[in-house]
Amino acid sequence: MHAVLLARVSSKEQEDGHSLVAQLDRLHAYCLRKNLDIIQEFTLVESSTRGERPEFQKMIAYIKKQSGKVALVCDKVDRLQRSFREVPILEQLRKSDKLALHFVSENQILDSGANNSQIMAYQIFVMMAENYTNCISDNVKRSFEKKIREGTILTCAPIGYLNTTINGVRTAIIDPERGHKVRMLFENYATGNISIRQLADYATEIGLKTRRNKPISPSQMHLILCNPFYYGEMKIKGKLYPHCHDRLITKEIFDLCDKIRSGKYNNVSRKKKKDMLLSGFVHCVHCGKSYSPYLAKGRYVFLKPPKSDTCRHYHVSAAPFMKQINEILPALYFGPSRSGQMIKGLQEKQTKAILKKDRYIATQNETLSKLAIKKSRLTELYLDQGISRDEYDTIINDISKQQQEIRDQMVRTDDRIGTFYANLIKCVKIAEISHFLFKSSNFCLKRLILKLISSNLFLDNKNASLSIRYPFIDMVQKGCRQIWGG
Repeated sequence: MHAVLLARVSSKEQEDGHSLVAQLDRLHAYCLRKNLDIIQEFTLVESSTRGERPEFQKMIAYIKKQSGKVALVCDKVDRLQRSFREVPILEQLRKSDKLALHFVSENQILDSGANNSQIMAYQIFVMMAENYTNCISDNVKRSFEKKIREGTILTCAPIGYLNTTINGVRTAIIDPERGHKVRMLFENYATGNISIRQLADYATEIGLKTRRNKPISPSQMHLILCNPFYYGEMKIKGKLYPHCHDRLITKEIFDLCDKIRSGKYNNVSRKKKKDMLLSGFVHCVHCGKSYSPYLAKGRYVFLKPPKSDTCRHYHVSAAPFMKQINEILPALYFGPSRSGQMIKGLQEKQTKAILKKDRYIATQNETLSKLAIKKSRLTELYLDQGISRDEYDTIINDISKQQQEIRDQMVRTDDRIGTFYANLIKCVKIAEISHFLFKSSNFCLKRLILKLISSNLFLDNKNASLSIRYPFIDMVQKGCRQIWGG
């Protein structure tokens, strides 16, 4: 009788081993003992439970083309099939006396004359093979669920993170080269002054690219802004689960970006006919309404009063405000020696603050580790049916909320400490040159300096007053001797 040999493995990794060779050796030895004439060998590298099994279908087509009866020789039943879906095809060939099934390890032969006991034994072997697959599937699902509950990443980490393995555990860490650039994207978009297309161009300018070293497209930028992983949650099958990895941004920034992206945040300014330095700065001290600057006789700047039923407003000149600005800016200049002392004092305070922050972060990390261990123990207890699903979900959700609150606080603390003193040092440097820049700069730079120095300009009837931002107010009033060091 002619024989067709079938050897199968499920993956490329198994193919690289010796499984196929060992199967074929046993099948050749079996055919030699049974006096079977081998006419074809099929070595399949495919799952028996997924897809349409194209290689299996090729083998069946080859058997159908043969004129006589063919013996299909397999090492075991599970090498041929792991479910009952192939049974109708095989049974049709067997009953028409076109096929005889030979299973070497089980010592089973099924042809057209097989009795009920032989058929039942074959079906039991198929059932056992299917049960094995189902058990593996259940184990994978439990493992998958355990990883989700523990907040472990299951897929490729998004841009700004790196997949890595620590102590045999798969995890994700912030990319030291690209993580801060992704944070800058969110912070810039949160201002409401930049579109997604402009943000994609900005990413190219700062050198942020995809893993394939290609520029980030607007559609990819949209996906980045929509990805909750950056603030502490991962989306799996449409549901959000808290993860245990470091956050790049806070939930507040993500929500603000989401509002802007969805059009729920209105930050559209009207285009002015003529750019005016004091536009949007001057307000009534009582009702808060804004004065509009205009040019009189082509050279004098006046302030047009707003309409109000509660306050009496007047057309006033902008000269008093400009006088106050020109008096305050020189007062911010302390000279190179004094500025150097101030910067040195701030740098010393910055170093102490960073050390304090590091101790705080270490303490919070210990707390997070304890909470992670607690979640792992709860998961094991749940899998061992020690607690109910409702109890498990309630406790896990409480722990996850605690973890998220701690991580958000760590991100906020890190941002504050990292930028507070750096911004103060920048303020000292800005103060040193603000007077000279204001005199010689263009319109845009003048407005930028005015925004940095002053929060608002107020009018009380005809009396002008200037509100100076911190820390410039202390620089003017105290000369920085009390709080700035040096």
